[in-house]
Amino acid sequence: MPSWWITVMSFVTVAALIALLMSRKFVPTLILIAVPVISGLLCGFSMAELTDYALSGISSMTKTMTMIMFAITFFSTMMDNGVFDVIVNFLLKRMKLNVFSVMILVFLVTVVTSLDGSCVTTYIITFSMMRPLFKQFKIRESTLLAMVVMISGIMNMVPWGGPTMRLATVVGMDVVEFYMQALPVQIFGLVVCFGVVLFMAYREVKLGAGLSEGEVVELGEHQVEDRSQGNKPKFIVNCILIVAAVFFMLKSDFIPNAGMVLMLATVIAFIINYPKMDTQRKKLIEFSPSILGIAFTLMGAGVMTGILKNTNMINQMGLTLAGLLPDMLGRYAHLIVAALSVPFLMCLDVDTYCYGILPVFIEVCGAFGVSALGVATAFLLTSGSAAIQPYTASTWVAIDCMDTDLKNYWKHCNKFLWGVLILMLIFGLIIGVNVW
Repeated sequence: MPSWWITVMSFVTVAALIALLMSRKFVPTLILIAVPVISGLLCGFSMAELTDYALSGISSMTKTMTMIMFAITFFSTMMDNGVFDVIVNFLLKRMKLNVFSVMILVFLVTVVTSLDGSCVTTYIITFSMMRPLFKQFKIRESTLLAMVVMISGIMNMVPWGGPTMRLATVVGMDVVEFYMQALPVQIFGLVVCFGVVLFMAYREVKLGAGLSEGEVVELGEHQVEDRSQGNKPKFIVNCILIVAAVFFMLKSDFIPNAGMVLMLATVIAFIINYPKMDTQRKKLIEFSPSILGIAFTLMGAGVMTGILKNTNMINQMGLTLAGLLPDMLGRYAHLIVAALSVPFLMCLDVDTYCYGILPVFIEVCGAFGVSALGVATAFLLTSGSAAIQPYTASTWVAIDCMDTDLKNYWKHCNKFLWGVLILMLIFGLIIGVNVW
């Protein structure tokens, strides 16, 4: 087929991917497989060729799929056995409660419950525990919503979080190695979030928040159900196991693959927490829905990436778009898109953003000397914007837990989250994170 036809089909393919992903009529896996295959056939490639391209793309996903599957199993096991329950209740009991300490408690609880990479878990635990406390202290619930979404968005940058995994997949890089370069920026983002929390607390006090004279807080009603069942030795072992797993994932000298670290950690966690085979089987079935969903999406992404790359469609599209951009703008296009990630993800879902938009800008910016890693890293620095997309279950869990609607969710959350993300992008540029 002539190159002009490949170019036309590349635009048609990406447009079809984005439109179908946004339509929410099919699960992403079906779209990510079907559209590239049909486009490849229309470009004159045989099914044998497309199969080879698809398999090459799938093989590039193996390490990421392994890590995500075992990360979900491991952290679900820790959550199921009450490790985070104990930590949250400990913080609640030890803090002297006032408006500032309640807000700081929300910050700590959100950070701790976000370690599993699931915003759904974070929202269910944090909102159910803290909402009554906020009412008692006369703190506006919109402040609680904005705080939790902002902090969980930044925390979701962890390697087993959705956006980071997707971005690393597109550039074919080890997800932990990809994440580590952005870790200082994530830490900076959490520091900024803490500052915003203190500002919010000050603002709420000015608006009259606090206990009435003589009013006493009963802590029992605000504690979460402790699933550790008072088994202190097992709790300590589980905490040691979490610390060890995170340490060896981040320090890859001893075990160079994060997936292998999580495999071993999951094996140990199951032996300790579920010694009977029937319980092990039951828990694997219980944890499997979220694992299967991510695994199938990654397989679809592998097919899409392999076909679009090897048929030269993405390359042709990138060259065409690059020719339309002035030199001055082209080199910074990925930074502009990253800075506008919040409004982008009010319209797109994270799959479209990572699998549809990112590959195009990799090619566009590549024509101006920007590496694929640099483009993906810029997207990663503002990937916390995924917390406001309307196409994910976590957004609607938050809306349901707080008895609000999408309009008010965006109204209260977007400005704080967007502000923090812009500062993170600027900080990344200042300290020299590789966005080029």
